[in-house]
Amino acid sequence: MEYAVRKVDGLSFVSLPAAAAAVAGLPPGERLNGLLRACGVRFHASPYDRFVAAPVVALAGIGGLLFDWEPDDPADTVRLHELTGPLPVESLRRAVRNAGGASAFFTYLNPRDRSLAELGDTALRLGHRSVLHAAAATVLIAGHTSAVEHELATQRDLVHLSRLTVNRTMAQSDPPLRIADAELLPAADEIMRMIRQRLPAAGGASLDELECRNALFPAAKASVVLLSGTMRNLMKVAASGVAKEAELGGLASRLSAHITALCRLPDEVSGPPTAP
Repeated sequence: MEYAVRKVDGLSFVSLPAAAAAVAGLPPGERLNGLLRACGVRFHASPYDRFVAAPVVALAGIGGLLFDWEPDDPADTVRLHELTGPLPVESLRRAVRNAGGASAFFTYLNPRDRSLAELGDTALRLGHRSVLHAAAATVLIAGHTSAVEHELATQRDLVHLSRLTVNRTMAQSDPPLRIADAELLPAADEIMRMIRQRLPAAGGASLDELECRNALFPAAKASVVLLSGTMRNLMKVAASGVAKEAELGGLASRLSAHITALCRLPDEVSGPPTAP
């Protein structure tokens, strides 16, 4: 399962093809747990190893194409699934900046003959962040609670959001919980034991029965979403979560850090996310 995650120069990458392969063959009720682990989500130690300790924010693709790699690829590279050999992550950064520069090029047709990267940086320093719509990314957030997922699901700036069906699925029949405070683990464990004892077995339940049954689990149940949007879209999503729940603020900061690092934004543009 370690094959599905890779860290390069402060950036976290996830291979969704590898993550999907990691859960192939698992019973439906174990697939969420297996997927979270394959994507690098950290769990508490036994006997509380069904509880998530920390979520993950990772880059899953760029320009609509998924990241992937082979086990023996250089550690500072990723691939575009089904398309290319290993690509240095630094090349991805240059490509993103050049896309922004190409967008800025059409304003005055570059009378000073700057490079595309320089054009993009100049536009950003002047406040024209719209050039970041020229490049798009796909970001995985995994291990967060259902309690804050609503904030992500209602973001109008995203191009697309893929999420786990909340209740109407066997995948939610025994979900892990996200428990940030280790002191609450005994209480959380007791709550889960009680729910499991009181609920009938999920096997054979109709979709309507599953929907009612799975809704009884706490809002702390761990989830997973895939966000797709332009770099500018994702910056706005990050900015929108800063002043809300601490959990959402933490996810927003990590999302902002990834987009800033991938774009290698000028100092005047990077830093903590602010309201758009």
